[in-house]
Amino acid sequence: MSQNYALEAVDTDSRRIFLSPAANKFRGYQFPDPFLFITGSHHQSMILAWLMVQAQWLQSLINADSAPQLPIPQHWRNFLYDFAKEMGLLPIIPSMSKGIHGGVQKKKGKDQTLTKKLTNHHSCKAKEVQASIFSSAVSLGKHSDMIYWGDVVVMQGDKDNGLTPNIMLQVIWNTFKQNFCYKICHLDRHLLPAAWASDS
Repeated sequence: MSQNYALEAVDTDSRRIFLSPAANKFRGYQFPDPFLFITGSHHQSMILAWLMVQAQWLQSLINADSAPQLPIPQHWRNFLYDFAKEMGLLPIIPSMSKGIHGGVQKKKGKDQTLTKKLTNHHSCKAKEVQASIFSSAVSLGKHSDMIYWGDVVVMQGDKDNGLTPNIMLQVIWNTFKQNFCYKICHLDRHLLPAAWASDS
């Protein structure tokens, strides 16, 4: 009942909408976009990669200003994919270098070189931003052979039998919850800075 009353009491006058100078602080995801764990051919590998790095990432958040900006979904996608590849978590896919008739498939088009240059430029810029966000927070060094979710072993060695559908649902729900709670906390700090500055 109270939720319905609150929604009905919302002032929807568009004239009250204004852009805050701090708006950029609220764009992005402090934790992975949960949809990375739902769709795509590597969503299970993404989950395993996140479970491997989440302790380091959470440790980096002790200092609220440690990240220069919030990662966008593409940053998280690239980072988790690269980490999963580095840790050998990606499934081995056979090379498809030949066309359907057995010959080597060639790309056609006049603008292929220009397109490739633009793609490489955007890719380099994205990697620079990605590195500025994650490099100081997560180490690519040696990791344990076991991956946990809580006290449950979801992967040991190269066997991920513990990553059951139920565990995957819990991880997905947890990232939804973490992102929501962080947004609320960050908004509260922005609206009531004096209250957060006080030790009480």
